[in-house]
Amino acid sequence: MSGPNQSSTVTLAEIKVTPEQMAMIQANEQAFLSIFNRILAEQAKTNELLASFLQALAEDQGDEPDPDAAPQTYLSGAPVLGGR
Repeated sequence: MSGPNQSSTVTLAEIKVTPEQMAMIQANEQAFLSIFNRILAEQAKTNELLASFLQALAEDQGDEPDPDAAPQTYLSGAPVLGGR
């Protein structure tokens, strides 16, 4: 593995690995990077789905009437006129 470019390196998380694990990663660097990239791509898809789900929930909340608001009609369906 070559050293990272310090000007563009951002630390997102620190993962501790043993020397044996590091040797295995270095020996299989391309396979490790391929798997790691696939995991990141799946996480990005999951994040997109979660964002869409939250957006849909937020939009649905606007459709429901405020339970604390004064009623607009009587049970008969007749409108409430100037009620205070």
